[in-house]
Amino acid sequence: TLLPEGEAMMVMRQDRHSGNCEFWHAISGKCFFLPSASSQRSGWFSLCRRRRMEDEEEEVPEASQPRQKSMASVIKASPSIPIRHVYMAFNAENVWANMQRQNNATAHKGVNALNWDLRDKRKWKPLFPRGRAELRRLSGLPPEVSTSYQGVAEEWSSSYRLEDPSVALVYEPPDQKKAARLETKFENQLEQDIMHHRAMGELGRAQHATKFNHVIADRLGKLLESLEQLAGCSRQGSGTESVFPLRSHQLPPVTLEAVEAAMHEIESDFRMVGRRGRTVFGLPFNQPYTDFRRIWEVVRDSRILDLGGEQAEYAVKVRIFPYACGVLSVWVFVAAAIDED
Repeated sequence: TLLPEGEAMMVMRQDRHSGNCEFWHAISGKCFFLPSASSQRSGWFSLCRRRRMEDEEEEVPEASQPRQKSMASVIKASPSIPIRHVYMAFNAENVWANMQRQNNATAHKGVNALNWDLRDKRKWKPLFPRGRAELRRLSGLPPEVSTSYQGVAEEWSSSYRLEDPSVALVYEPPDQKKAARLETKFENQLEQDIMHHRAMGELGRAQHATKFNHVIADRLGKLLESLEQLAGCSRQGSGTESVFPLRSHQLPPVTLEAVEAAMHEIESDFRMVGRRGRTVFGLPFNQPYTDFRRIWEVVRDSRILDLGGEQAEYAVKVRIFPYACGVLSVWVFVAAAIDED
């Protein structure tokens, strides 16, 4: 149970060596870090079987153990983890029911009060006591013989049949053509709505014509691509308390500093176009795609369209990045160059 959503599912990642956990909100992308109560390496169960098999082949050097213990004494959990109750955990091998009961003294702690050792059957009761072997048997599959995950995936896809095929999960590849088509449509519609909004002078505002700078808009398109990359590899201000290996040390493909530098360069060039002494304002917007109306409302409510008079110049760019199963990440950048006087 989450606050304030209610019943929901979170994605859990666990470090087998330390027992540290991360909980990811699948919709908002926010991450919440929970360090383990104990750093003992042998007392934790890995939710990822492949990772567990690899870890068993690679032992932690003795010299690193004191450093891990010292780190465990200073790492802290995310300040506000919204998970209040956990009913079950599952992966590709089993389903575990949470048998731990909260009392008045621990109810406010939420997940902080839980033991996350899934091997402890007093706290986590497995639905399949014999694990994956029993799961395959009850699913009507032969005993597993291949150690190749690719082979296992192929065997499941060819042998397992749903009683009701209509409930099958179908993963569709990203639709690049649809994204490109919507980009053009939304950008044209957004420019039309901006011109109409400023020309109408609603709520007592002055009526203004609107000019667009498409050269600057094209440069904003590349900036939006960098923002999407940054959003895909950053923690968006959450889960920063997490430690290695849950939080990677690898350098991201794009950095915030690089994005800011590109933004300042575009701002400078936009300021120099036309009359001197102009001020540039700009806002990027990112929304999962539902419909155009929602995107327009976000742009309109930002009040950036109220800036400047007849001499104001706008640059508008829409970029849409497609993902599997029809998921679209919509980015809009609206910039306005206005005279200071």
